[in-house]
Amino acid sequence: MSRTRILTKKTRTQTPRTKNGQNVKVRLPKTLANSSSRGRGAVAKSNSLDKEDAIHVEEGSPTKKRKMEIAGPDQYAHLSKLTDRLRIGLDVVFCGINPGVMSAEVGFHFANPTNRFWPTLHLSGFTPTLLPPSAGRTLPEEYNLGLTDLVERPTTEAKEVSQAEKIASVPTLLEKIAHFRPRIVCFIGLEISRIIQARAVGGLKSRKTQMGLMDFKLVYPGDSAASASETLFWAMPSTSGVNCNGYTQTVLTAEFAKVKEMVEKIKEGLVDTQAFTVVQLPLPLPVRHCRGRTGPKSTLS
Repeated sequence: MSRTRILTKKTRTQTPRTKNGQNVKVRLPKTLANSSSRGRGAVAKSNSLDKEDAIHVEEGSPTKKRKMEIAGPDQYAHLSKLTDRLRIGLDVVFCGINPGVMSAEVGFHFANPTNRFWPTLHLSGFTPTLLPPSAGRTLPEEYNLGLTDLVERPTTEAKEVSQAEKIASVPTLLEKIAHFRPRIVCFIGLEISRIIQARAVGGLKSRKTQMGLMDFKLVYPGDSAASASETLFWAMPSTSGVNCNGYTQTVLTAEFAKVKEMVEKIKEGLVDTQAFTVVQLPLPLPVRHCRGRTGPKSTLS
């Protein structure tokens, strides 16, 4: 049980009597005098103590969650990059932000047992059985599905990769997608969806990315039966057990099932994408807005 101490909240000062009978003001520390229920260390008001309000403050409780620092390339240099599981003409390519440490250690995508990717892939009907992460090696050949990441280098958490590095990785990813021509690229994480769309078509700085089919595409010249004529993009919540953001297994399964259904509609020619924005490759360099200069602001910051 946490040890607590009781602080009075009547005033910021108290007046205990000295031995000589004189009153001496004693000022409480500002941080304690201003304690409120919004702080992590403070608990709601308890029963009255000597007709004064009392606050219970947990000893040693953290006042703020530790901020994850950006990890430089050297911090995880001992870990190997994952091999993309891709081939031309896949139905769906699932794209994460970057590999986790456990995935890098074993060499398989979504290898952390808390990650819900593989269970969701099965529950949504993409695979007839629950596959282990090692099955990713043959996923393209056996199920016509692929795996890749926006940023190649692994970290413990995606927050350790800077926003600038994520943005800088977008052109390379889209060029890779254009080479393999999948029907759909499914971004595992709404953050990566926002970054890709903002860098590819712009104008999304204040717009929140929603789950589902996104309104831009890659279009390929020629007509080849071996590959798709265009690639569509789908925004998906993260399957991570750490960064789930409240999305339940039921929500993830339903969203994966929608992607599977969309693949079948594309094959049957039932999807009209004429109103979608066509992403032109190679992407132009991002425009930065500098104080004192004129010109358009970048949609990414």
